[in-house]
Formats: sequence, C-alpha cells, structure tokens
Amino acid sequence: MDRGKFLAVTVLCAALSIPTIINAAVINFNDAPTHISGGESIGPIYSESGFNVSTKENAGVFSLWDGWQSNRGSSNGTTTGFVYNDLYDYEVHFRVSSNDDSAFSIQSIDLGEVFNENDSSYYRNGMNGIITGVRTDGSIVGMSLQLDGVSDGIGGVEDFETFSFDSDWTNLSYVDFDFTRDAIGYATYINFDNIVVSSVPIPPSLFLFGSGFIGLIGFARRKHNA
Repeated sequence: MDRGKFLAVTVLCAALSIPTIINAAVINFNDAPTHISGGESIGPIYSESGFNVSTKENAGVFSLWDGWQSNRGSSNGTTTGFVYNDLYDYEVHFRVSSNDDSAFSIQSIDLGEVFNENDSSYYRNGMNGIITGVRTDGSIVGMSLQLDGVSDGIGGVEDFETFSFDSDWTNLSYVDFDFTRDAIGYATYINFDNIVVSSVPIPPSLFLFGSGFIGLIGFARRKHNA
C-alpha cells in the first residue's frame, strides 16, 4: 500500500473508532469526605468524573452518610450530597455542569429529603422542584417535580426517588435544580445522589471531515501524478 492510501485508511479508521458517547459518569459522592456526626462541608463546588455540582448558597455543598438523620451517629455507609440555604430563605439551589464547559446530557438523578418529622421545625426539606436545562445554543428545557415526603431511614437509600430525563436533555451547558419547601421553617434542604450524566455524541461533521480529508488526499495525489 502506498503512502497516500495508507494515510487515508488511517484517518478513516481513527474517525470511525471514536465512540459516539464519551465520559459517561455517575456522580455518587462515594469519594467525598464524611463525618460521623453528620454533614461534611465540601465547598461551593464538588467535582467528580469530569463534572461539577455547585451551589450559589453560602453554605456550599455537603456530603452526608445516608440514613444518618434518622438515627444519629448511624448510617448504611452510602455517601450522598446535599445543599441547604443558611440564609433561611424559602428556596435552595444547586447546579450540574461539566468541569471543562463542554456539552453533556443528563439521564437521571436520585433525590430525597434530609430531615424527618422528629427533627427540628427549623429545618425543612425542599419538596417542590423546578429543573431547568440550558443548552449550548441558549435554548431551554425544563420540568417540575415533587418529592413524596418520605424521609430516609436507616439504610434509607430506598427512600430516594429516581427522576429520569428524556432525550430533550442533551447538548447542555448546565442544569439548575431549584427547590422550595412545603412547610413553615427557617432553612431549606435537598438531598441528592447518583447523578447520571454523559458527554454529547460526536457530531456527524467529524466524520464528514474525515471523508473530506481523504478526498483531498486523493485529489492531491492525482495532481502530483499528472
């Protein structure tokens, strides 16, 4: 095989071998720090597997042993994330984005309550959610949801609810999660885990580029031999 044909085949094989989905990830907080007596502060941004979970709340993002809140000092060892509003506002917010600002898709998220009825009335769960995805072209996709009000018990991972997103939730710059509480209280909390995200498919233009490049090689070779 001459050099021109070899280069053409190499380029085509490289293009076809690129997977259509890259960097699939589940943000599960398993590597986040934990504390035996409750939540552990992570900071304004938590990063895992190429994605960020951030919040505009002053308190930042926390990690928590699942089940801790219903039996102080005991849990099932599964780590989750949560945010709360330490300004005692009615709303609480967090955002999911890629850490390099590349486009991504979101498939599902587990959401749950932090506190149960035996906890102080000063702490309330964010029950009503508005989810907003902003795409790279500026368009918006959204949905609303409501938690079932069942707080996590010991080994409480089964009390989390899984919410899925359809194919409209792709080519995203970021996804905002905004929750409000359903009862009188001073601070609003939301618990989350297992955020399933992935990079967007490789655009068809990449493969067109490969074909076009091969064509240019052939044209240049014919011109050279003329």
